[in-house]
Amino acid sequence: MNPIDFQQHKENIITALEARGFRMRTDGLMNPEFILIDGFVNQPIYNQLSNNVVIGGPTIPMVVIAHTQTAELKFFPAKALITISI
Repeated sequence: MNPIDFQQHKENIITALEARGFRMRTDGLMNPEFILIDGFVNQPIYNQLSNNVVIGGPTIPMVVIAHTQTAELKFFPAKALITISI
């Protein structure tokens, strides 16, 4: 698999988030409600919970946004926002 560069898809990600109702840009009157965290996050998938540290295994590439007032984080599967081969 070829690496996917976040910066090449950043505008498409912002557009997709805005289409889902998240205000990501400044319109001159209002500040953005959410900011995009630069880069992808891999969320691991586990079949069982334990106290052991698990290294490797399947993951879901995620995009993360943060609310500008509350710092709440929201995670979205990257493939749901942009058309890429993962």
